[in-house]
Amino acid sequence: MKNLKNTFSSPRSLSLPLLAAFSALFGAGVIFSGCDDKAAQEAQKMAMPVAMQTLQAKTIAVDFEYPARLRSPQSVEIYARVEGILLSKNFKEGDIVNKGDKLFKIDPTTYQNQVNIARAQYQSAQANLTRATRDWKRVEGLYKQGVVTIDSYDTSRYNYEAALATLANTKATLDDALVNLGYTDVNASITGRTSMRQYDVGNLVGRGNNNVLTTITQLTPIYAEFAIPSSDFYYIRDLSGENIEVELILGNGLPYEKVGKLDFIDSVLDSQTLSVKARAIFNNDEYKLLPNELVRVNIKGLEDKNAIAIPQTALMQDKEGSFVYVAKDGKAVQVRVIIGKALKTAETIIASGLKSGDVLITSNLSKIRPGVDVVKLQTDSAKADSAKVDSVDKVSADKASEKASDKANDKTGAPNKPNDKAESSTSQSQTQNPAQNKNQEKSRASLDSSRASLDSSLHASLYAESSASLAESKNLESSALDSASANSTKESTNYQQEASHAQDATSAPSA
Repeated sequence: MKNLKNTFSSPRSLSLPLLAAFSALFGAGVIFSGCDDKAAQEAQKMAMPVAMQTLQAKTIAVDFEYPARLRSPQSVEIYARVEGILLSKNFKEGDIVNKGDKLFKIDPTTYQNQVNIARAQYQSAQANLTRATRDWKRVEGLYKQGVVTIDSYDTSRYNYEAALATLANTKATLDDALVNLGYTDVNASITGRTSMRQYDVGNLVGRGNNNVLTTITQLTPIYAEFAIPSSDFYYIRDLSGENIEVELILGNGLPYEKVGKLDFIDSVLDSQTLSVKARAIFNNDEYKLLPNELVRVNIKGLEDKNAIAIPQTALMQDKEGSFVYVAKDGKAVQVRVIIGKALKTAETIIASGLKSGDVLITSNLSKIRPGVDVVKLQTDSAKADSAKVDSVDKVSADKASEKASDKANDKTGAPNKPNDKAESSTSQSQTQNPAQNKNQEKSRASLDSSRASLDSSLHASLYAESSASLAESKNLESSALDSASANSTKESTNYQQEASHAQDATSAPSA
């Protein structure tokens, strides 16, 4: 009886209520330490959360894409320049022919006869000139000697000069006849691809105005003609570009394997389209490109240095023009901007209005007004980091609570270990009655379990209360303290009852 009384009155028996009270006070400290942080968070909640982006100037490669049409550098219609029957066709329609190749043959008989006549007349004129030349030289010598009269001298000179003119005339007639004879051979004037024939062999050609036999189109190199809008033209001429290349995009969306170059830019602005005509040239040795084909050209190699690019979604429009919102001193400020080039990366180059270091607002633009308080929106990664920090803080708090509990147990004694006298009494009771000893062990295990449950529930309740508002935290603090005190009193009462039962159990065998 005395041993059991000493066991109950030992300082170790007070460890549970002291632990509960200490845990409650520690949780209250956690609550009070978070009050200032909560106040700051409440102040931030008053500002509008927005996504922000700090702008930096950089060199941006820009390209310009325009619709274009392919044009042949040269397309030639092959005419029948003399009249006659078409005797032969010496090519296959659609083939590539070289300059000078014979395409058609026209009946040359008439023109060959004309050449023969002209040649005979030329030879006769040569003989006449020879006789007139001898007469003129002989009369000229006699005239100097005074043998012949002046009339004879003049007549001989006239005959000589007339013979010279007749020879030149017949020479020209012969040349003309030879040219017409040459026209009976219809040759290719350029290298290119032939079109369909317009006349069959055996037809009379060269009569009237419709004398086109076929058409030859030059395919290499080939031009791509397009128009540059005036707004882009003013922007392009201020860019730097030493190695400008032109990419050709075919009608199927695939790029042409060979890169071209800019060949021509017009010097005037079209008043109707407000654009400048331009042209690029491409190598087409494999004849894959055809004239009049609709394509797209992409001008590459231009750079905009010290450029500011912003997302297109951050750009706003009103009746006065384009503007954006930037964050300055925690407030939204409206800034007017001039738009440059729209990029394929869903960004737009700003020609003026923004500079490096400006903080651009990119979300909640429809709700923002100038002067509104704004705060940077926390991203998913930042939220994850914050949650990780909170978890670490919770673990640290739990460890601190456990250390405090251990220190309290060291000072007051372990609640789970009875004193030596209690152990001696219990040992005697175990030897006297094993069934009673077993019941006592179950009671101690139940008591230990209830203590652990109490500590766990108390810590969980206090940590949850630390995330509530400041006004509620005070009430919850008092409630937690009251609950801890009541639980400790109840636990002490239970412990006394257990001790009383144990006393009765030890007294019965003694009697």
